Amino acid sequence: MKVWYSFRNNGIYSGDAPAFYDLKGKKWYDDLCENLPAIQQAVLDFVTSRGKTQGEYFNKELVEGQTWEGFGFLLWGKRNETNIKDGQAFLKYFLPIPGLVSFSISVLSPRTHIKEHFGDTDANYRLHVPISIPAMLPDCGFKVSGTSVSWDKIFAFSDAHLHEAWNDTDKMRIILMVDVLREELLPEAKKICSNVLSLLELQKLYLHNNLVRNSPWYVRGAIRHFLLWRIRLTGRSTMSGEKPIKRR
Repeated sequence: MKVWYSFRNNGIYSGDAPAFYDLKGKKWYDDLCENLPAIQQAVLDFVTSRGKTQGEYFNKELVEGQTWEGFGFLLWGKRNETNIKDGQAFLKYFLPIPGLVSFSISVLSPRTHIKEHFGDTDANYRLHVPISIPAMLPDCGFKVSGTSVSWDKIFAFSDAHLHEAWNDTDKMRIILMVDVLREELLPEAKKICSNVLSLLELQKLYLHNNLVRNSPWYVRGAIRHFLLWRIRLTGRSTMSGEKPIKRR
């Protein structure tokens, strides 16, 4: 399949991935569903032991209300070894999954809305794993390509589609966000991770540097290609994490 990236299409999804995936029958997915209570308790214990999150998601322009915060463990191949070491009680269920490239704990504050937006690629299954959900629809939920769902079970979708989330309650909403590459794309893992990391780095520059924000599209394209080649050559990215992408 041809992988879709938002930087090649002005951020508007034009691929053929479905909004939601039915992953029942995949052993790793069925195992996650079976072990959900144990995963939930282990994650809550981790969050309680830390006391506070690592900080807010870097693109604050997406957030209305209070804050969208969390803990990062794996981001498109980049590992945070400290968090991974401390999170083994729940990561043991996820790390063996073929194609696991991203893993984080997402904490959405009360009365907060993540505005609708397109993701970066359709190369992955994006899983949401419910940990602490204060309410079901309509007060707390998630929408992908016009379809709204509650966090009442593990589900998978393509975040390349337009999506948004909201928590209109007085309590925090906690989930896991997990990215797993589609099976047919496993041989392209390194290339896909580098492409997405370069795009995320460009987004950070766009948000914090007016020269980049006001530059024409072809200048931003040149900057992204520079970031991409730097990541490929050095294995390093400015995105959160402690170790470079492992070379294969």
